[in-house]
Amino acid sequence: MKQMQIIFILLVFTVANLQVRAQEYLPLPDSNAKWIMVNGDGWGGEDYTDLVLANFKDDTVINSLDYIKITTRYYTGQGHYAGAFRNGEPGKIYYVPASSIEEYILFDFTANAGDTVNNVAYHSEGWGGEFVGAYNFIVDSTGYLQCGPYTLKYLYLHTDAVFPPWVEGPLIWIEKIGCPFGGIFNSMTNVFLNNNIWCMYSNDTIYYEGPWWPPVEGINYINDSCVNPQSVNIQINSMSEVTFTPNPFDKYVCIDGLPQLPGMKLSIYDMSGMEIYQKIIYKENNSQLIITDLKLKPGVCIAVITIKKEKLCVKKLIIK
Repeated sequence: MKQMQIIFILLVFTVANLQVRAQEYLPLPDSNAKWIMVNGDGWGGEDYTDLVLANFKDDTVINSLDYIKITTRYYTGQGHYAGAFRNGEPGKIYYVPASSIEEYILFDFTANAGDTVNNVAYHSEGWGGEFVGAYNFIVDSTGYLQCGPYTLKYLYLHTDAVFPPWVEGPLIWIEKIGCPFGGIFNSMTNVFLNNNIWCMYSNDTIYYEGPWWPPVEGINYINDSCVNPQSVNIQINSMSEVTFTPNPFDKYVCIDGLPQLPGMKLSIYDMSGMEIYQKIIYKENNSQLIITDLKLKPGVCIAVITIKKEKLCVKKLIIK
């Protein structure tokens, strides 16, 4: 009888612990953190981008709520404001893009298999990415992994939205770390660049350092900070300074900041992933490149500059 009572007590204790774990969620770092992203540079090497949080939290206010700014820093350039996020109710993280004040879901670790997470902010792949839009994602499966003293929940998700053919699923979330293919941003694998977290740390503790696939292996917990990689390709990083004006545009667009590289191609895609314009481009000296043969329907589009089939620059544009 006593043995049955002990077994019953242990069972109740175990179930209670599981319920507590199911209701507790670890937030994203809110200060002094960095995600170092790595991808191919198009010349057989690797290119890196820092996604950085300052050493103090709640450094901006949007719609009367406190947010943490995210800075995208290319290794040969200055930092750029890339939006802000906040840890909301336990397990949910929200994001406001740099270009608006509208709030989207960044991560929702309360979701379970079969759930749909609506209005998820999605970023393009490569060099930290740029905000593309919000999509609904369906949770395929969940699990847990150990990272030092932390037990972290991870989720595999997919979407029925149509993405360009170079984007492959799934979307993966890891509690306290983010997305293996986008860092603090949401991104899926890219057949051209294989963008992924090279190293992630917060407050002098590395939480992620490992291979890009499978992403839920190679988790590494070390009392240290990520060391910036060397031998970064300066030519490609110069693409971070490319700008398109005006935006919104009508019959023409001016491109500034292009390097003098032969064989570059400008492609413009609608939001379904269909290519609606392409042109081989080249810039002479420090001149501005002006594209004047645009006859496109009004709407939102994605401009992509590539060379040797490698994606170098992605910009979201609006056609008037």
